[in-house]
Amino acid sequence: MLEIHNTYRKMLEMASRPGFAITEISSVDSSKLKVSWTPYPSANTYVLDLRIANNTRNLPFIIVTPSFITTKTFQRLRAGVLYNVTVKAFRYFTILASTWRTGRTGAGLGGGGNCSCNADTIAAVTWSPPHRPLPVIGERADPASASRRAAGTVTAAVVLPPSNIKITVLDKTAIRINWNPVANAFQYEVTVHKNSGKNSDRINPVQNVKALYSCVADSVVLSWNVSPGATSYRAVARSIAGVILYCTSSAITCQITGLDCSESFSVTVMAQTDTCNSSESLPVIFETQPCTPQNFRVNRDCHSNTMWASWKARRGAFLYRVTALASDGTTDKCNTRGTSCVFTFFKCGLEYKLKVEAISRDRCKSNASDPIAIRTAPCIPEGVKASTNCWSHILTISWELALGAQSYEAEVVGTNGSKYNCSSSTTSCVISELQCGVGFIVFVIAYDNECDSGRSYYAIGETAPCTPSNVHTQLDCDTNGANVIWDKYDGAINYMVSASGSDGTQMMCASVHTNCWLPDLKCGQVYTATVIASNYMCNSSRSSPVNFETAPCIPQNVDAHLDCATDTASVSWISSPGAVSYTASVTGTTELSHSCNTQQTYCEIRDLPCNQDYTVSVRALSENCESNQTTVRVMISDLGK
Repeated sequence: MLEIHNTYRKMLEMASRPGFAITEISSVDSSKLKVSWTPYPSANTYVLDLRIANNTRNLPFIIVTPSFITTKTFQRLRAGVLYNVTVKAFRYFTILASTWRTGRTGAGLGGGGNCSCNADTIAAVTWSPPHRPLPVIGERADPASASRRAAGTVTAAVVLPPSNIKITVLDKTAIRINWNPVANAFQYEVTVHKNSGKNSDRINPVQNVKALYSCVADSVVLSWNVSPGATSYRAVARSIAGVILYCTSSAITCQITGLDCSESFSVTVMAQTDTCNSSESLPVIFETQPCTPQNFRVNRDCHSNTMWASWKARRGAFLYRVTALASDGTTDKCNTRGTSCVFTFFKCGLEYKLKVEAISRDRCKSNASDPIAIRTAPCIPEGVKASTNCWSHILTISWELALGAQSYEAEVVGTNGSKYNCSSSTTSCVISELQCGVGFIVFVIAYDNECDSGRSYYAIGETAPCTPSNVHTQLDCDTNGANVIWDKYDGAINYMVSASGSDGTQMMCASVHTNCWLPDLKCGQVYTATVIASNYMCNSSRSSPVNFETAPCIPQNVDAHLDCATDTASVSWISSPGAVSYTASVTGTTELSHSCNTQQTYCEIRDLPCNQDYTVSVRALSENCESNQTTVRVMISDLGK
């Protein structure tokens, strides 16, 4: 037995930790030992083990205390007995540190003794002298004994039983025993017998205590082995926070309900009879389900559609699960050991309801937090179109409905640097009074109360080209061709020129430049020319008309007569379209030329000698051109007739 005790002591020494120690063991009276120790960091339970030194037959006294208690008193101990006291610091099921010391209860001379088990109303007490001499530590106060104490010697002697023993019944479960003191006695041994003459046996502590915790019922079912002689059992559950709950049963199981969340409970069971209680069983630790996480918050990043959630940690939580339920029915989950979670790549334009729950190692779940609803940024508008009213310079912008959008804004940037915008709560908006001949790039942005979608894919639009201006013509009198010219403007891709003659004829030409050639125009006509610019989608309005006149037509039906009596030639012709005046010329064989100018269709040329051949020519004139001449050869014989 001594070898087992020494092995136990070595194990305690190995478990000892620096800084964790029993600071005091004092005897309050002959049946009590007060034990104090230093607190140990992170411990949530202390287990005190008290047993008689060098004695393996008696069961130990076990006391379990929460971490905030560092002083405890053992009661109902034997007087004057040396005890080994061990204090162990626990973190749930793990021993963090252990320390031990010895302490002795007081001698209790003339005092009463306490019985761990009592009769109902009567007790028979006998004093049995020891079979061997009892060691006497205290001695008479005489010089010889004093010298012996100084020399460190101990005297052993046989002592006789005390006399004048008196028993006083205090109540149903306690008696007081008094006797006369015995000289030189260090301790007394009191034995209590039942009136049947047999010794009353101590009730053994309950063994094999088990705790089955139910998350759903929020209760724990306790079970243990039968303790012989017990008529009932009392289970005590103590939480770290100081909550104490009880259940009593005559069977070997009982249930404790109404447990708080996020608590660690230490459970002990005590066997009971009508008159006695056993010492407490070894503690069993269990944890309740975690409490609902508090301070749950959710934030979002508009541009990446990322959300992150945070909360305050709860005792007993092994991990946390955040669930995000989208308005389209999809669900995302995030599991973490920490107190925050990040969701990335959420869909745009949806409302998400997020909630968090704590989960213990035993997979017990807390109640979920109240959900927090938050939206992702609106989706980017699609199907953007831009169309122009060619005549009013109005740009109409349209797009498809964007999920999550409450309003829209269209941004228009012109090729000339101009900027416009319009807002709408529907899927279209209009921008008016735009400049002519300008191309536009159009973007649409969707908004909710806090976020924007970002720019849509761009669309292209342009207003009608500006009306050509400074239109003028250059006429080629020889060919009756006209070159129509105008100034250049942005926005036009090609131009159409139309010319209407005074006789109703139409001439047209197209050009990608700022001029266009109208060939083979009719002689003697007044033409009105206009220019239209086009960008293939819209045409400009017609330019201001410009008039030009082609060269006069060649005079027709020229007739000449020579009067030899007067040497005068009479020349006539038919009126030519476009002619303002005419010039008639007569040239003889001597190349002597005579002419006349007139606005009529005839004229006379004098001083022409007879007997010659003459050539008569008539040319029509306008303000800018002259026609080709009409030539008639006149023979002398003809003139003489």
